[in-house]
Amino acid sequence: MAEYQARSPEVAAFVHRKNAECEAQRKRLADASADDAWQIAMDTTESDAARLESILVLIRNHDDRLSDLVLSLFDEPDLTVWRSVIRSFHPDCPGIRERLREFAKHHDDDAIAAEALCVLAQMNDASTVSICQDWLTRGQSSRNAAVETLRLLGGDASMKILEQRWADAGLTDEDRNTLALALTHFQHRDASNHVLDLARTGTCSWSVAAATTLYLCTPSTGLRCMMDILDTGTPDARRAMVHQISSLAGHLTHEYTADGIHEARLWVETQLAGAS
Repeated sequence: MAEYQARSPEVAAFVHRKNAECEAQRKRLADASADDAWQIAMDTTESDAARLESILVLIRNHDDRLSDLVLSLFDEPDLTVWRSVIRSFHPDCPGIRERLREFAKHHDDDAIAAEALCVLAQMNDASTVSICQDWLTRGQSSRNAAVETLRLLGGDASMKILEQRWADAGLTDEDRNTLALALTHFQHRDASNHVLDLARTGTCSWSVAAATTLYLCTPSTGLRCMMDILDTGTPDARRAMVHQISSLAGHLTHEYTADGIHEARLWVETQLAGAS
């Protein structure tokens, strides 16, 4: 087995700086009043870490101004804070739904538009299916986003669209892989077999995505595929697998060091023991 190669020290240093900044802001705002948190959240000269921590303070206090705050984030030139907030916190009010539809249909940044579309799916918005159908006629990244959104939306209508796409002989490899990952969540047999084959290659990020999907749908199968990638995958696939396991585990202490792979293996072994 080849020796595990961790990510570069620069990556670890960057993550450490970001974590340290977040911790500093948590301490700064530990006793902040709702009004103090509001002022920081609305101040675009504050750091992203400070603003995000202040928004958490407002959420914990069930502040009745949160809908107005989230709406204001849509209008900021830099949408970094918006992206960090919107997927996990989106008050269900007509104004926010309308801005999400506007972003999904017209924003010139595909990543921003895709984020908005996924949130519409989380909110079970009536416009989601029609927007996805339009996106499925566009370029590769838009098609990928539409498939993921339909997976998030769930339901018979979404499954029917995905199954119809799966039957199309003219798909790219990326289309096929993306659809397979989505349809596995709907217990589609052929798609699940495709995902299992993809996970077993252990060669790329698709293998990691496939193993993760299997873990979410059939845990023991996914965990065994994860272990195979950690043991025999390519260097890139092994690093990506360690990173993914760190996310699933809620953070591996030594993710960015050579010990990260040992922590990842221990997590998989512990999960397998629980599954059996």
